[in-house]
Amino acid sequence: MSRRATYGLQALVLRTTIPILVLITVASGVLIYRELYQTILAGFDGKLVAVSTITAAFIDGDKHQEMAARLREPDFDAAAMEASREFLDTVEPMREIKAKLDLTYLYSQKVTGVLDIVYLFDANTDDNHSPPGYADTMPEDDADNIRKVVTDGVVHLTPIQAWEQWGLIKTAFSPIRDSAGQPVAMAGADVDITSIQRRTRIALVNVGVVGGLSLLIGTAIAYAIAVRLAAPMRKLKYAGFEVSAGKFGLQVEPTGPTELRALAHGFNRMSATLRERLETLRQTDRRTEEERREREIIRLLQEEPPGKGPVRADGRLDRSGRTLWWWVDLPEDPLAAAVERRSWRALLARMLPEEPGGPGLPHALPALLGPELRGLVLLDGGMLHVATVRPLVLERDGSRPDVLTGRATVALSPGQAWRIHPAGDGA
Repeated sequence: MSRRATYGLQALVLRTTIPILVLITVASGVLIYRELYQTILAGFDGKLVAVSTITAAFIDGDKHQEMAARLREPDFDAAAMEASREFLDTVEPMREIKAKLDLTYLYSQKVTGVLDIVYLFDANTDDNHSPPGYADTMPEDDADNIRKVVTDGVVHLTPIQAWEQWGLIKTAFSPIRDSAGQPVAMAGADVDITSIQRRTRIALVNVGVVGGLSLLIGTAIAYAIAVRLAAPMRKLKYAGFEVSAGKFGLQVEPTGPTELRALAHGFNRMSATLRERLETLRQTDRRTEEERREREIIRLLQEEPPGKGPVRADGRLDRSGRTLWWWVDLPEDPLAAAVERRSWRALLARMLPEEPGGPGLPHALPALLGPELRGLVLLDGGMLHVATVRPLVLERDGSRPDVLTGRATVALSPGQAWRIHPAGDGA
């Protein structure tokens, strides 16, 4: 059976926030890259349109028409045309513009058919140079829009498209107008896709660097937040271990966010409540144990219940055929009463000899009476010896009850049933 993985709060926060940060960083990078890419394209678009428009503006349309007409002459010499001053007066400024603006191509051309075009001026001087009269073919999918530059006099900006000879380029075409304002040719400004790619690569590197730094900063912030959240929770965890080990009443300092402070306050209240409850239970246990011990002591101190037999008294002592009963004023506390009763029993036991015929206890009974000892009755053979400060009622079968006070001696008939109780207590 596999166990589910568990994580600490700090690790959980990092496991949650870091993927989100990575996702946000990547998504932001993609959006920023797309925006930069569109910005780069827009920059190239604006530059191409501006350059083609300016170039078309300073090219004399009438002269362009005149020179384009020479391209059809049988003895036309392209090299001679390019070396002429009138040609150089137009193409040299175009070369400066191309070089300063880092363009791939800058040229003029005339539409000669549905897809056919012929170059006249070309600012390139490298292997990609197109001499006057050089024929080329427009991309078929954008040919209609390119022809509208000449037919309708509009500026046309192409998407990045593949030319058979020049590869992937982006172009802006602007109409070249004659003195009557009619479009007679068009000026083209091109940028190779590699220029755009170079700019976009730089943008991509910048986005990557910014994204990486953002991710590092975000991770550092997430780690700081995780530590700030986990530290108070760790303290609470260890405090909980100590409380579970018996350290009730332990308090922790509330730190961290509002929720963690509230949690710490709740923990402190719980710990204090546990300590109070435990102290209450301890006190209850102590009281219960004290009461149990007190009851046990009382049980050990108490004699056989004195109420049994013919006399209802507080104490009874049997020795050598004689029986002594007594009444005392006992404290209300059970333990104190048991101790008091035990003390009187020990005292009277010393005064009642083990063998009959000892010193005259009946004569000594009145001397024992006092504020606490309120009455004594000694049964010795058939004689009852009584000494009391409170009235006692003697009831015998066949006789009327006698009220005994002070000192008295009563002879009992053999086999006669009798009983004694304090006056007012009832039979």
